[in-house]
Amino acid sequence: MTKELMKELTDLNSRHRQWEDQQRAKNDELYGMLADTMRVVTDVRSDGTEKTIEKMLKQCDISYTNKTSLEMKVVKLALTQNSKRASSYAKVHTTRQ
Repeated sequence: MTKELMKELTDLNSRHRQWEDQQRAKNDELYGMLADTMRVVTDVRSDGTEKTIEKMLKQCDISYTNKTSLEMKVVKLALTQNSKRASSYAKVHTTRQ
């Protein structure tokens, strides 16, 4: 019984390490996408094309208000319309400024 238990725990540990490696790779990919959206935000600000972003939001039937940050607008267009997730992603942008 002890050998079997140890093998099972060792296998679980190995599976967990593999899962962590996959998560790390997925997080790296997500951070790359967030960096790209940050670049888009910077470009839109410097070009003064925020109205274009707003037109795109309307065309995609994505809601926003006058208080919605540019970061949130770009995240909603590029990554997700899920409000909680978009809010988290947009916070990454605003904290990096």
